[in-house]
Amino acid sequence: MKRSLRAGLVTTRAGSLLLGAACVLGVLALEASSLAHAAPVAPAPRVRATPPKLPAAPALPRKIVVPPAAKPRVDDVSPELLRARASAARGRGAMQAVQDFPRDRGVALAAVTTNEEALRFVDSRLLRARGFLKAAVLANPYLVMPEMQDPYARDLLEAVLSPAARASLLADPEVAAAVAAHHALLAKVPDLSPAIVPNRRFLAELIANRTSPRADDRRPIAVVAYPAEDWNGQFFGRTHELEGLTRRYRVMFYQVGTDDAFVSALADATKDKRAELVVIGGHGESALAAFGADDPAKLPARARAQLDNPRTSPRVRQRIMDRIAKVNEERYLDFSDRAQLAKVADRIAPGASISLISCSTGKGGAEAANLANFLHEVFPQARIDAPTESVPNLGVKLDARGFYEDAGFAAIGKRYRIEPR
Repeated sequence: MKRSLRAGLVTTRAGSLLLGAACVLGVLALEASSLAHAAPVAPAPRVRATPPKLPAAPALPRKIVVPPAAKPRVDDVSPELLRARASAARGRGAMQAVQDFPRDRGVALAAVTTNEEALRFVDSRLLRARGFLKAAVLANPYLVMPEMQDPYARDLLEAVLSPAARASLLADPEVAAAVAAHHALLAKVPDLSPAIVPNRRFLAELIANRTSPRADDRRPIAVVAYPAEDWNGQFFGRTHELEGLTRRYRVMFYQVGTDDAFVSALADATKDKRAELVVIGGHGESALAAFGADDPAKLPARARAQLDNPRTSPRVRQRIMDRIAKVNEERYLDFSDRAQLAKVADRIAPGASISLISCSTGKGGAEAANLANFLHEVFPQARIDAPTESVPNLGVKLDARGFYEDAGFAAIGKRYRIEPR
């Protein structure tokens, strides 16, 4: 009996355990089934921790980016170049300016406009550029007008500007018109040699001063008389040495071949007011200055040497004889002209200056019978400047305001001066 009860209890206990396990498994199965059929649950959003705010750092300065240096433009020029361009435009410094800056188009154009000789120093690349040559000729048609050039200038220009290049330029309508205008300008004053003033701009002012002076032109009068004869090119084509005068003076320019022509020029130039400056040019020696004759100091010795030389050609012999035939008193300014000069003595203003650009006309100074002392006797109210020796034509020296200060040859220490009485 006890065994039967004990076995029943064991059986009952095992069944309970099996039933409990079954229940647990059923519950788990139901949960799994419900999870499988239930809608997915969105995960809870993650909350990012916000760091605490720190005080703002001070703003750093922006980095300045320096661009690389730009290549110099054509307009970016040095002070030296600007001074060279200005000097070339004034004429007197043209030769030096173009030698210092032969490749600069501005310097070259200014230089050849005022002094045709400067063309030989222009860089060859510019001379091959038709645009430059055309611009130069339009500014100074004289460059392509051999019929108006003296022999020295003609030889010089032909060495730089070939006949073919000149013909090509003359075929251009603009160049042809400029040349025609230059001829017309010269026709207004027939006494001027075409070769005497190669600068068209300066020539235009000189001719206007004589033919149609402005009524409001209050500049003082400067009379310039250059010779009709010039054997070595010291006067023909060298008028750029006087171009600076136009800033402060109304320049009355004449080319004279006789003493009477000089007196007439002085009278014509001073019709309205007296002259403050008179510049007399001509090859000379102590007692005279040549207007229409060859250099009195050189012709006899040179002529004798050439005539005595059996190799001298007939053409040269004839030219020498022609020059000798021109040697007579009226073609010189000399001591015999006192009565003629007295007629215009009052046409020189008190304190005016007379500058003799004529070799040796002040030779011997105050104790000598020279042309400077003679002119001071005729024009005692004027200051006289004359060279004591043979000198080149260095024009005149102007002060800072542009007025006459001295003769150009004073710079080489060969000037004799007589103060006005």
